[in-house]
Amino acid sequence: MFKYLQNKKLKSAIHKNDRQHVFLDFNSINNILILFENKNLDEVEHIVKDLSKSGKSVYLWTHNPDKKAVAPQRQSLPLQTITGRDVSAFGSISDELLSVFRNQQYDTVIDLTLNNEYPLQYLLANNKAVFSVGIRESEERLYDFVLLKNDEMNLKDTFTQIKFYLNNMWKGTNN
Repeated sequence: MFKYLQNKKLKSAIHKNDRQHVFLDFNSINNILILFENKNLDEVEHIVKDLSKSGKSVYLWTHNPDKKAVAPQRQSLPLQTITGRDVSAFGSISDELLSVFRNQQYDTVIDLTLNNEYPLQYLLANNKAVFSVGIRESEERLYDFVLLKNDEMNLKDTFTQIKFYLNNMWKGTNN
């Protein structure tokens, strides 16, 4: 019953989200919000450095379900961690944290999660980016572009492939 209610709330958020869908090439992307699993912070840090070298502004959101966990901070990263204290027993994110998410400015969301962590999925369902990228399949229309992560590839390699496609997919259509 619990999962059913979460899925219902998630689907409702997706259907209420009236964000505009626009395909962007890599050069057109300016502000990126990355959703990722806490265990992949080191790999994501490399991705952020790469994006920053390209002049992109990057914001990171992750989830650590442990109620006793203290949100990890890295001085060099714009990191927001959803801890167990920010999530209700039913999986809802606090209104305060949801407000912080909604007030961030970004044109692109890149979802680097492989697991269905409800708080991150709920954020994704409520995102306002014009371009949304994912690395896994979804039953709902969460992404404008999906590059399925190959099991042999780490997140850094997967991101390199995303960047390659975003750099090259529009060449030849704009001539």
